[in-house]
Amino acid sequence: MAGFTRALCIAALFVATLTVASAARSCGIDHCTTCIANYCTWCEGGFYAWGGTCNACTANCRSCVIAGRCTSCNDGYTLTYFPNGTNGKEFTRYGACEVKGPATACSDPQCTSCIDGTCLYCSKGFYAKDGRCASCEAAHCTHCEISGRCLACDAGYYLRYVNSTENETIISHWGTCINGATFFNAYAVLVGTVVVALTLMVA
Repeated sequence: MAGFTRALCIAALFVATLTVASAARSCGIDHCTTCIANYCTWCEGGFYAWGGTCNACTANCRSCVIAGRCTSCNDGYTLTYFPNGTNGKEFTRYGACEVKGPATACSDPQCTSCIDGTCLYCSKGFYAKDGRCASCEAAHCTHCEISGRCLACDAGYYLRYVNSTENETIISHWGTCINGATFFNAYAVLVGTVVVALTLMVA
């Protein structure tokens, strides 16, 4: 009887492991590229993460923070930034996509959107800092908020979120990118440890 019980436990853990690994590979959420606990934190181009799912940006937006606030535009459209304040000299980092001539070229080669020589958005692996583009300085990181704080990773890599409090009860929205093999090996080690523990308990 003990052997049968042990076999059932091992089989159940194996199925649970496959389920967790499958969920890690694919969130099961349309247009989502990065998630944690089936809660989407980053979406593919043309969509934004809100409430754990991906929502479509406004028409002609290539990327956006929320609907109606574009951060880059489809071909043939130019981003017109919304004013920030009343002096007419400050602008937000988002706007509307309008049919216009080509945008003024940015001096920084990694900058994808700028206004009056100040960079607002950068290409993959960089982020805007003090009006210019700075490196994320994190391997396989495609998007980051500041250096070392990755928000999305290259294909085949997964975002390992970090704890944002000393007591490790809250998970931050950023992390580091780890190889898929390393990611799933961690699950295998965890499950293997549990299997051994349960086997000893039911033996």
